[in-house]
Amino acid sequence: MKKPEPIPTADILKFMASGAWFGSLDQELQQQIVDSGTTRRYSRGEALVVEETPGQALHCILQVQVSVSRLSGEGDEFLIHIGGPGFWFGELALLTDAPAAVTVTARRDVTAFLLKKAAYESIVETSTDLAKALAALVAQR
Repeated sequence: MKKPEPIPTADILKFMASGAWFGSLDQELQQQIVDSGTTRRYSRGEALVVEETPGQALHCILQVQVSVSRLSGEGDEFLIHIGGPGFWFGELALLTDAPAAVTVTARRDVTAFLLKKAAYESIVETSTDLAKALAALVAQR
């Protein structure tokens, strides 16, 4: 199977800027986030985030879909949401040290943008705008 071509940074920025949350950010901050992040491909059925494990990054789905689920006290899995391109998650991992509240799984092969916690912390050292924007994203949920 042929390995997919990487997505150019300019295309990632343009796509993410078309969304309401990321599009509301200052263009300089948008560029800083994209420059500080990376893309990763996940195989069908692979977990991007696992419930009750430490959060590692802010994610944006670039291609295809993910399932967001949570386990009940009895161990049953409940589907909470299906997120497609432009779906952001993991913001609490950057704002707190709380473990992930959900499991996010690739429904098919998925490409996601990731801003790891260390990169986030580096950005907020020079400006609190990203922290404020993530708090607003949390408040929307």
